[in-house]
Amino acid sequence: MDWRQLGQNYLDKLPRQPFVIDKLPLNYLNIGFIRMALPQSQILYLQRDAADHELALMKHLFNQAYPWSYDVDEIKCYRQAVESLCDTVIAEPDSNIQRLSYEQLINSPEATLAKIADYCGLNWSERDIHQALQFADNNQQPSTTGSASQVRNPLHNRSIGLAKRYGWA
Repeated sequence: MDWRQLGQNYLDKLPRQPFVIDKLPLNYLNIGFIRMALPQSQILYLQRDAADHELALMKHLFNQAYPWSYDVDEIKCYRQAVESLCDTVIAEPDSNIQRLSYEQLINSPEATLAKIADYCGLNWSERDIHQALQFADNNQQPSTTGSASQVRNPLHNRSIGLAKRYGWA
C-alpha cells in the first residue's frame, strides 16, 4: 500500500485550506496509519486529569457510539489504553505528536495557543490568539458533536477538579 498516496487522497477530498483539524475522539486508534499517510502532520494530544476525564465520559450520553462509556471499569480501561498508546508514540524519536494539558489550556489559554501555533509552524500574533479565544462568541455554525452544547461558551474552569467535588477521584 502506498501510504503517502492514501494520505494525499484523503487531503484531496477536503476543502482547500492551509491546514486541517480533525478532532475525532477515536483518531488515536489510527495513529500509526495517520503517521504513515500524513507524515508531515502535526498531531496534538490533549490530555486531561484522569478522574475528570472519566467523569466527563460517564455523564455524557453517547448513545451506542461508545458502548464502553457506560461502565466505570471500562472507562478506566479505555483511558489507560489511550494514554499508554500515546505515551508510546510520543516517546518515539520521530514523533510528530505534541502532548498538551487540558488544565493548562484552560488556565493559560494564550500561552498554550502560542505553543500550539509554534508547534504547528503557524505565524500567529497575539491578536490572532485573542480572536481564537473569542471563537465561541462569533461561531454560528451548527454542531452535532458531543460538545454541541458547549461550543458557543467561552473557556471556563468549572470542569477542572469536578471529579473530586463529586467524590469520583
